[in-house]
Amino acid sequence: MYAVRAACQYSVRPGFRETWPTCRPGLSNIEKTLAAADPADAADFRANAARYGKELQDLDAYAHSKLDPVPIDRRKVLTSHDAL
Repeated sequence: MYAVRAACQYSVRPGFRETWPTCRPGLSNIEKTLAAADPADAADFRANAARYGKELQDLDAYAHSKLDPVPIDRRKVLTSHDAL
């Protein structure tokens, strides 16, 4: 599970972890790569990726439910990341 989570949290591509739609391909690629490397545990990798994908999808829906009602001109970004 750690490898699947790590790929969505850390990436050399900026923005990879920002939204569920941008993280989904990475999650799928990791699950397939792990399954190919260890076919005996492929079902576990698939189940873990599906479970974590559901968590990300639910979190994305929650964030949209809270943020979408805020008018764009009233939105602010608060970050500690130097790049932003």
